[in-house]
Amino acid sequence: MMDWRIVAATFGMVFISELGDKTWVSIITTSAASRAPASVLTGAILALCCFTLAAAGLGSSVGLVLPAKVLRMV
Repeated sequence: MMDWRIVAATFGMVFISELGDKTWVSIITTSAASRAPASVLTGAILALCCFTLAAAGLGSSVGLVLPAKVLRMV
């Protein structure tokens, strides 16, 4: 079952951390230079989805190996 509080918290955390990030700046400059914002958007979404899938999978695996107490300390 989907926990929407975790979804909202994760969205907020990622959204705030990405503001002014190098990725954000590179997407803006690539979009301006290419004059193809839809193509830049598609490429950025695909790249970020792949990275997020890898991070979520790794986090899930780490969560199985390390106790919750250790993860809270990090």
